[in-house]
Amino acid sequence: MKEKIRYGIQKIRVNTATFSDIEIKPTLVNFFYGNNGTGKSTIAEAIKKNEGLSWEQGYSEDDYSIMVFDKKFITQNFSGFGNVPGVYTIGKVNAEIQAKVGEMTGQKKVQDSELKELQKKKKGKSDEAAQLWEDFKDKCWKRTETIRKLFPKAMSGFGKSQQFALNVRKITPVEHSINALEDLYSTANSDGGRSYPKFRLIGEPSKLAEFSNAFALLGQPITSSSDTEFARFVKAMNAASWVTQGHEHYPNTPDGKCPYCQQPLPSDIEEKIASCFDEQYQADLASLNQLLSVYTEEMNANIAVLDNNLQMDLYSKIDTEAYKTKVELLKRIVEGNIKKISEKIKEPSSVVTLDGIQTIRNEINVLIAEFNNLIEANNAIIADRPTKQKACTDEVWELIAFTLASEVSDYNARNVALSGEITRFDGEITTAKDASDKLADDITELSRHTVSTQPTIKGVNNTLRDAGFQGFTLHEKDGHPNVYEVRRQNGDIAENLSEGELNFIAFLYFYHLVRGSLDDSGVRKDRIVVIDDPVSSMDSGSLFIISALVRDMIQVCRHYIHPEDGSVGGEFIRQIFVLTHNTYFFKEISYNQVRYYDSVSFFLISKTNNISAVIECTRPAQNETAERENYTPVQNSYAALWSEFREVSTVIPTLSVIRRILEYYCIQLCGYDGNELRDTVLKENLPRLVDNPEDEKADRSRYHLADSMLAYLSTQSFGYNDGMHFVEIAGDAQQCKDVFKLLFECLGQDQHYRKMMDEERCCT
Repeated sequence: MKEKIRYGIQKIRVNTATFSDIEIKPTLVNFFYGNNGTGKSTIAEAIKKNEGLSWEQGYSEDDYSIMVFDKKFITQNFSGFGNVPGVYTIGKVNAEIQAKVGEMTGQKKVQDSELKELQKKKKGKSDEAAQLWEDFKDKCWKRTETIRKLFPKAMSGFGKSQQFALNVRKITPVEHSINALEDLYSTANSDGGRSYPKFRLIGEPSKLAEFSNAFALLGQPITSSSDTEFARFVKAMNAASWVTQGHEHYPNTPDGKCPYCQQPLPSDIEEKIASCFDEQYQADLASLNQLLSVYTEEMNANIAVLDNNLQMDLYSKIDTEAYKTKVELLKRIVEGNIKKISEKIKEPSSVVTLDGIQTIRNEINVLIAEFNNLIEANNAIIADRPTKQKACTDEVWELIAFTLASEVSDYNARNVALSGEITRFDGEITTAKDASDKLADDITELSRHTVSTQPTIKGVNNTLRDAGFQGFTLHEKDGHPNVYEVRRQNGDIAENLSEGELNFIAFLYFYHLVRGSLDDSGVRKDRIVVIDDPVSSMDSGSLFIISALVRDMIQVCRHYIHPEDGSVGGEFIRQIFVLTHNTYFFKEISYNQVRYYDSVSFFLISKTNNISAVIECTRPAQNETAERENYTPVQNSYAALWSEFREVSTVIPTLSVIRRILEYYCIQLCGYDGNELRDTVLKENLPRLVDNPEDEKADRSRYHLADSMLAYLSTQSFGYNDGMHFVEIAGDAQQCKDVFKLLFECLGQDQHYRKMMDEERCCT
């Protein structure tokens, strides 16, 4: 597929005024058409200010002279109609000097070429460094996604990959436990964070140390040493415990009878029972009873401490399930031991062994110590939260740096190498630029004697004369070299020029400015020319001349024609942009340019609901489906009617357009008589206009609709033109269009119909 040629400005992105991120891709020659207020000047201003422009690779605005003709140009250069800067061109020069200038100019081109090559190489390394950085920061960002999500407050100020990667390179990597960091982060940054009381430990019951003898009694039978006859009987029966327990319940039984067998008891039974148990026996039982009391008290006190721990405001990080389990186990052991001591008291002769509590108590205390460590850490953070928050943030970044250590190391090594190469190119570029600048200074110095304003003044005055403007000319201002004035024929400065005259002279000045130079070196850069609606208030003669000058500049741009010798391939106008609302001017300057698809582009600027749009006017080529072609956005009035006909979709507007097309084509172009045309078409083509299906009533709807359309033409001589009869018979817009097509077929003008229906493809 044929591609468009793009030099200089590659893209224009307009995002100001009524434009919203509109992209324009210009070629060498660019025509813009749009009504006033659609945004033409906004585009021109963007080019002038280098806003939103993308340049050809290896080039920038510094490589071109952007020259814009607009209202500001007129105001700036012709305010007061005097002191207009002289326009310098190269005229007849000393051959020897000119030869030297030519030689040095060639040297400068070589030097500039070398400079651009160095700049290109540097840009390549800079681009490589930029891509290296992009890859590095993307890797850093992706690899640390989990860490960043876990510690969002530590990322404050580093929410973008750019800032994040820059900071990573500053941090010394340190490995940290991510779980510990989570705990620290949660406490230091919790909105509801506060201090918590610590758990109380349980120790060895102090009072129980005094009951070592009692503890020893648990493991041995307690018996009496009494030797009375009754004591010997009780001992033989091994009933000491039974007697003791029974006597406790039934002492001094009334009636003198045994509570069990109801037999009479001896009067001295109490003395006999008492004599069965000696003092040691009684002392051992008393010791056991005291042990039971103290053990129960001490153990219950310890258990109360453990239970109370759970009644405090608990730190959320503590898991108390294991603690609760062990406390319950301790309670069961204590309850069992209390039961065993009680049973020993009831049966002193029995032997019991208490379950140990030391192991479970130690385990509980170990848990309590762990709990207290967590609580102390939390309380320390709460006591100094700002310091802990900073410490947490520092540790998070150290962990991130540790995670990215290999990436940072690789990037630093490669970046150092690229930076060294870029620095080397910077030095070589500086040397090359210094050499180029010196050549430019030498060329300027030699050229000072070769430049003259007279060719410009003569060129402008000749154009004024040829255009019929005999009332004023341009003259060099006395005492002011390189400055010229607009003077009347009597020598006075022209102070009362009309707007059209002023605009015309201003454009002539601009035209010669484009071809020349405003400095005295005679050296110029390639031009990028922007012409924004130049024909305001001009008469037809001025407009014709301006159109011719613009076409000349377009021709120069398309063929790179050097202004002095006409050679092709010289450096002059690189790109040109013409923007206008004037259809006549647009057609004059763009005549026959639509065929140059590769180097010329057409654009239509429109505005709807205060939003501007730019359409590039290209379409598939007529004869080559794989290619595209330009088309002009400006059509003649008759072609515009057919464009409207193709787009209209409702009855009344459709019929209105049909009447205008028939009037213009049949009456004005073809010279038909309206009345005769109506009779001829309807009579001669009746079968084509009426459907006669078998056994059904004839359908004459198309006939009536055609009759109504042609009736309009037959009534023109009487001034009848309201067309109200169309409304009654027209079914829909498509039916109207179908009958309209049939009329052209009846007239034998179907070829013209097909051509105009495809006019969009044919407009040039």
